[in-house]
Formats: sequence, structure tokens, C-alpha cells
Amino acid sequence: MPRKRKHFKISDKKKYIAHITKKRLAILIISLLTALAFFIFKLGEGYWPEWMIYERGVFITILGASSLFLILMSPIIVATESDPRPLSGPGKDPRTGL
Repeated sequence: MPRKRKHFKISDKKKYIAHITKKRLAILIISLLTALAFFIFKLGEGYWPEWMIYERGVFITILGASSLFLILMSPIIVATESDPRPLSGPGKDPRTGL
């Protein structure tokens, strides 16, 4: 007879925290990609300061790397925010959690 797997219920609080974190990450990633598009396609270049025109490649690199990092790390960020691991304090054994 096959063993039954235990199904753990995810509390509503954890679901809510994960939902809010996903929304915030999506807004952040979309804003970074929008700024990246402005720099790549030179939108509004007439309004940019002169130093920003010369350093356009640096901005493209920073925005591209940040958005790629957030896209790749978003599952880990959501999992960590919704279910943080309690840290062991002084005098506690980290293997047993007591």
C-alpha cells in the first residue's frame, strides 16, 4: 500500500505576504525595464543632462543587470519573505531549533 503524502496547508497570512511581495517585485521590475527602454531607445534624449548622455552605457548596464538579477532571484525572494527561517539566538542549538 503506498504511503500517503502529508499535505501542508499554507496559511492565509503566508499567501497574502507572497501576493504582496509578488506585486511589489513586479512593479519594481517593470519600472527598471521601462527606464532601461528609455536609455536603449534614447527616448526623451533632449531633456537628459549632458553627463547622462555620455554615461548612457553605464546606465544600460546597471539597469539591465539589476532587472535580470531580480527576475532570476524573484522565486527565492518570495519564498524567503513568505516563510522566513527563524534564526537561532545565543544558547540555542541551530540543529534542533531549541
